[in-house]
Amino acid sequence: MDTRTWSIPTSPRSPIKLVSHISLLKKFEGRKWNTDTQKEYASKLVKTEGFEGEGYSAEMAFSARDIVNRAPKTFGFVRADSKTPIIITSAGKRLIEGKQLDDLFLRQLLKWQYPSAKHSEQIYKERFLIKPFLETLRLIRELDGLSKLEIAIFAVPFIKYYEYEIIKKEVINYRRELSLLKGVERKKFQTQYHLNKMKKIYAEEISSGHLHLREAGGVEADILDYLKTKRRNTIDYADAAIRYFRMTNLFVISSHVYKLGISEDKVKIVDDILNTIPREPMSFDDEEKFFEYLEDPNTPKLLTDNPGGLKTQIHEMVQILKGLNDKSALDISSKLEKENDTAGLKMILADAERIILKIKQKRQIDILQSYSEYDDIQSVFDQLIARDSDIPDKPLFFEWNTWRALSMLDDGEIVGNLEQDIEGMPVRLALGGFPDIVCYYKDFVLVVEVTLTSGRRQYEAEQEPVSRHVGDVIKQLKEKGDMRNVFGLFLAPVINEASIAHFYTTRRIEVSYYGGKVKVIPLSIVEFRQMLEKAKQAGGVKSGHIQRFIENADEYADNSGNEQEWFKYIKDLSKDWVDAK
Repeated sequence: MDTRTWSIPTSPRSPIKLVSHISLLKKFEGRKWNTDTQKEYASKLVKTEGFEGEGYSAEMAFSARDIVNRAPKTFGFVRADSKTPIIITSAGKRLIEGKQLDDLFLRQLLKWQYPSAKHSEQIYKERFLIKPFLETLRLIRELDGLSKLEIAIFAVPFIKYYEYEIIKKEVINYRRELSLLKGVERKKFQTQYHLNKMKKIYAEEISSGHLHLREAGGVEADILDYLKTKRRNTIDYADAAIRYFRMTNLFVISSHVYKLGISEDKVKIVDDILNTIPREPMSFDDEEKFFEYLEDPNTPKLLTDNPGGLKTQIHEMVQILKGLNDKSALDISSKLEKENDTAGLKMILADAERIILKIKQKRQIDILQSYSEYDDIQSVFDQLIARDSDIPDKPLFFEWNTWRALSMLDDGEIVGNLEQDIEGMPVRLALGGFPDIVCYYKDFVLVVEVTLTSGRRQYEAEQEPVSRHVGDVIKQLKEKGDMRNVFGLFLAPVINEASIAHFYTTRRIEVSYYGGKVKVIPLSIVEFRQMLEKAKQAGGVKSGHIQRFIENADEYADNSGNEQEWFKYIKDLSKDWVDAK
């Protein structure tokens, strides 16, 4: 582990997957966390729905330790070592329940600190004195948001809380210099500034001449390679931090600039946290007391733990509803006057938040269907494909932007397997086991799966889940007596040849379990974006246009000589899909 910056688990990519990871670990509770247990746990985990990564078949025990020792132990969900039985803590049990996860993640992140009983080595005691989430939250509040790159450059190496004003001033000066630049010069400045920051942080290592990189198997690297690796690491940590931080529902991501900011309805909660939570890390001389504190899902105390604080939050919701001209504001106000119990007030708050989200999502779809967001949708695709984009959590934003594009085409109910904030920006993917997007049209259903993976990895990670998700929807509809045809659409920046071959094969094979063939159309983002452009030029399309494209692409599989001929036909068809007969 790096001892010049704080770090946050980069795997699993979606923190929500900790629910399934720890649910499985609960089946091992009471057993010692030894090699045999670790191997058994890892072998079962890799078979679960939506598991990310590889199983390290040669090192199953290492794989299990890698998974459990990261987020589950860091955030107090689990206790596990080779000498004592596995314990799912009170916080871990709350996580498994899957209720009020935003509240749970907020409290656990607020207790994350360096040094700690988990980071107790002398070097941490000498170099660190910080609660990373708390101080990053403070920067975000006082600087009107932080971009992913700003978090990487300034927050990740911020390891002593009393240097806060120095870090804050650095961000302000950086922004001032950056504002004077555009285009290529702006990108060059950002990259060089970041490298210079790394050079300053790792000055001691550089002067010693011993530049070892774990990523290079411990082989010594030259200075530039060393700095580039450290720069990439901080960007990875920033990306992961954003994913964990957004689990608290305190934050929104602004469109276009993608800065992480405070949600308008959470400002009072954030200010209360910054004014009341001690900045200095808790002493852990008594490790047991530290772990008891870390593992308690009810600590630290927050504004929403008392009726007065909850009423303040509900009043905020009422004001937002009034601003939206929604009649629910009166109903919420009426309920608020009659309720003084904490549990009842929390239910009113949750209802108000759901109403606001539903209203804003409906308005978002109305805007999308006017094609007024067309340019922005295409711009987001550009940034998703770009290697040096500042978009956080690209897989999530890819799925969200595809959902927006399909909603723009309209003429159906477009259901995405993701959660959005009150500004309509994506927060996180929902629990695994479901298709990315399902489009319910009048005469057919389209199951859409998206990925940013490429090469062999694309085929290995996506081919089986994609076919299964399409097959599951076919089966579910038939069980309800719904006989609409079901098709799949697989989108990726580049479609791997093995993936094309797989979908070509499944299209031609009857699967009795699903009651027929599983028909998936592979399409690259280039062709998909071209289709969006054609739809806009035509003044909009209806589901009949989509259905004709999908059916024509599907039927050609029976007439083509091989999968490459079929795929070429699909690409050619996408060029004039609106006029296809």
